Amino acid sequence: MFAKMLDYVAYHFENLSSRELTEFVEDLLAQPLPGPGESFEVNMMDSQKKTSKWTFVRPNEEDSVLEHVAFEPLLMNIDSELILTTFASLLVERRTIFICSKLSLLSSCVQSLLALLYPLAWQHICIPVLPSALLSFCCAPMPFVVGITPSSVPEVMTLPMEEVLIVDVDNNCFLQKPNFVDDYRLLPDQFWTPVLKAIKDSVKEIKKQKKRRLKIAGDDLKMQSDLALYSERKIGKELADTFLNFFVKLLGNYRNHINNGEFDKEGFIDSQNSWEEKQFMELFTGSQMFEMFIAQRKQNKFMNSNFEKRVKMTEFELNARQSIRAEDERASRSSRVFGAFRKKMRSKPATGSGEFVISEPVYKGGTREVKDARGGSEPKLS
Repeated sequence: MFAKMLDYVAYHFENLSSRELTEFVEDLLAQPLPGPGESFEVNMMDSQKKTSKWTFVRPNEEDSVLEHVAFEPLLMNIDSELILTTFASLLVERRTIFICSKLSLLSSCVQSLLALLYPLAWQHICIPVLPSALLSFCCAPMPFVVGITPSSVPEVMTLPMEEVLIVDVDNNCFLQKPNFVDDYRLLPDQFWTPVLKAIKDSVKEIKKQKKRRLKIAGDDLKMQSDLALYSERKIGKELADTFLNFFVKLLGNYRNHINNGEFDKEGFIDSQNSWEEKQFMELFTGSQMFEMFIAQRKQNKFMNSNFEKRVKMTEFELNARQSIRAEDERASRSSRVFGAFRKKMRSKPATGSGEFVISEPVYKGGTREVKDARGGSEPKLS
C-alpha cells in the first residue's frame, strides 16, 4: 500500500505542482489506517484539472507480500553468498548495519532482506536510513537493523559497539565480520542449496529481462516501466516460493509440539536431525521473532496464511508419497513370495511317493477326469 503511494508521487512529481502533491499527501494522512484487506479512496486532480479517484488496499496480513517486493536492487548489488550470510544472521537476530551512498538503494536493501523473513516479522529496532543525530543507536544492546551513509562510517566505527555485522552495499562486501557470521553453516546444505540457487537464478533472470525490455520497448520509457513491473513480480513470486519452502522445512513440524496450548520448546529442538541443527535451533528459538510466531499460532492466528497452506500441502504430499511407497513395497513383497512359490512348485519332480502334482485336466467320453501322479482319478461329474 505504501509502495503504491510512493509510486504515485514519483510518477506525478514532474507533472503536478508541489501544492497539488502536498494536498494529495495531506489527504492520505487524514485517512484512518484501514484494516487488513480493507481499502480507502483519495481524490486527486491531474495536470489537466480532471479529478480521479485512487484506491489503496491494505494487504491481508495472513498473506505473504514477497511477490510485491522489489528485489532487484538487493540482488544486483549484493552477492548471493553475502545475502545468504546476512539472512542467516537476521534469523537469529544479530545486530546489523548496512552502508550505502544512495538512500533509495539503502532503504530497498534493508526492507527486502527483512521481507524475506516471512512468515516471521522483525520485532526490534529497524531504521532503514538512520539520521546522523541518531548514530548512538548503533550502540544498542538489543538487536537492530539500521542503514547509514558512508559519511557516518568514521563516527560509527569509534562507537563502543558490541558484535555487529556491517554490510557495505557500495563495495559488495562485509566491512566487519564477527565470529557469528557463519550462522548459516549450522544448517545442512539441504536447507541452503535451493535458496542459493534461487537467488542466483533470479540474478540471471533480471539480466535477461533487462535485455528483453530494451529490445521490445526501445526508448519507450512507459513500456519499459510496465515490463519491469511485470518481471519484478514474476521474480518476486519465484523467490517467495523458495524462501517459503525453506521456512516450511525449518518450522513445518512446530504444531506437533503444541499440546494443550503450550509449546514444547525442548521437544522441538530435540526433534532436529543433527547436532548442528539443534545448535542453530537453540539460537533461533530464543529469538523474539520465533516467540511471536508461536504465540500467534497458539492463538490460532494466521491459520489461513500462505505459510500454513504450504505446510498442509507439504504434509499431504508427504503422506501421499509414503502411502504409495508402502503400497509398492507390499506389491513387491507379494510378487516375490508368489514368484518363489511358483519356482519351488515347478522345480519339484513328479514321483509316485504320494506327492500331489498339478496337471492338465483330461476329458474322456464327455466327462471330466483329473488324473494325479499315481494314475487315480477323481469322481466323474455327469
